[in-house]
Amino acid sequence: YQEITNRVFDSDHNVRNQSVYNYLEEGGLLLDVQEIRNLQFLNGNVTEQRIATYSGAIDDPKTVLYDVKVIFNEGLNALGYADKTTIFKYASGSIDDDPSMAGLYDGAIQYWNPMDVTVISTTLFDNRGNAIEQTVTKYYDQAKLVLAQTQIIANQPYDFHDRQTKSVITTKSATNNEIDTQEIFYDSYDDYGNVLTQRIFRYADSAMANFIDYKTILNVYTDNDPLTTADAIAARRGNAIR
Repeated sequence: YQEITNRVFDSDHNVRNQSVYNYLEEGGLLLDVQEIRNLQFLNGNVTEQRIATYSGAIDDPKTVLYDVKVIFNEGLNALGYADKTTIFKYASGSIDDDPSMAGLYDGAIQYWNPMDVTVISTTLFDNRGNAIEQTVTKYYDQAKLVLAQTQIIANQPYDFHDRQTKSVITTKSATNNEIDTQEIFYDSYDDYGNVLTQRIFRYADSAMANFIDYKTILNVYTDNDPLTTADAIAARRGNAIR
């Protein structure tokens, strides 16, 4: 369950400033809070965005900042799908107060302490905007000079919930050497979209000619019914307890 507050619109009715409160259910546990600032648009699609994600209400002294993401979308097609998305992630940040609006934490999002940069290049989408073929490149530095790794991903058609059914992922090192190729089958999901059961076949090469090993993974997000607070937060964040 979400409560979305749209504070500011531009002259084209695009939302520029909003908050999103994510709850386990209506009137239930608050899972996290996102403050979103959409800075640039193209034909109604966001091309520059800042998102600060918190563990709870920002004015709660127990709340912690998970991260701040600065996102750029490029090469948007007629349906608004970006062929390139660059995500700069930061460990620290704050939110200014905008004196023109009532309340606090409604101004610009500030950020520092860079963590990493991810560049996602997508060459093929399905009719619902899900990526079928894409390359994900991760860098250690903001200038994108120090490469961490590259993954080349091919996804099979998604199910009617837009969840993956099968992926083939080839991972390359910073020196462009193939590390391995994983053929992954996603067999079941929970209500949050987390994978519960998956089968992974691993190969030494992208042609999948040299088999390495096989494993079945069972992810557990809760041992309790109903969910405890810790379970709900873990599931929401996609963190398996075992």
